[in-house]
Amino acid sequence: YNQVMDIHDEVMPKMEDLYKLKKKMEEEIAQAPNLTEERKRELEGLIAKLDSANLAMMDWMHEFNPLPDSANQEDAREYLENEMERVKKVREKMLDAIKEVQQKVQPE
Repeated sequence: YNQVMDIHDEVMPKMEDLYKLKKKMEEEIAQAPNLTEERKRELEGLIAKLDSANLAMMDWMHEFNPLPDSANQEDAREYLENEMERVKKVREKMLDAIKEVQQKVQPE
């Protein structure tokens, strides 16, 4: 359980980074009427990646429901192993999305 939560706790603070990057790109779209169609599509695609990463974390958190201590130990271990894989994928998706956006969007 602790290992699963360690990964969650590692990436949860990155949710604010997702939000800030998304807001920055939305502002670029809104404040640049002469933005090329290609750049606008690129930004919209990046926003979609951030939204997808955010949704993956939200879904995982809502679905994470560790078995009680009274549960069969083997079932509990198997559940936590599966959740470890799921939360690792969420972490990877979030970090990849943030990295890609940071490479394509100028810092303030």
